Amino acid sequence: MVVVTPFGAFVVCVLSFQGSVEPGLDPETLITAHAEDGAVLHTAPARRHAAVLRSLRSLLSAHGCTVEGLAIAAATPCEIHPLLAESILAPDELYHYLRLRLLRFFEIRKPHVVVSQAVNVIDRRSEKPKCEPR
Repeated sequence: MVVVTPFGAFVVCVLSFQGSVEPGLDPETLITAHAEDGAVLHTAPARRHAAVLRSLRSLLSAHGCTVEGLAIAAATPCEIHPLLAESILAPDELYHYLRLRLLRFFEIRKPHVVVSQAVNVIDRRSEKPKCEPR
């Protein structure tokens, strides 16, 4: 899912991991541990979405729109290890994360992203039906 705001665009991945989510063997992996499934190695969201992020950054850079990737571990119970990347969040952390991004945006006094323009640029490159800005 792609969310475009006046302070940037976010590629959001919803993860269905349960149990604990911990750093993997290298920066491109993570490990989930659940009583029923044991420990399972996964590709990290940043690695999974690298091509999407590069593509959106190239499309939206001319519009002054930063692009970030986020992963939300939406299944419960889920415990996020503190050493994981800050872009891997528990659902209750999303509001605080976006609030900090908004505050940073205002601190650097960057012009607002024109959401409709950014959405139109994405839609022109997309084969899917047009989405409406909210």
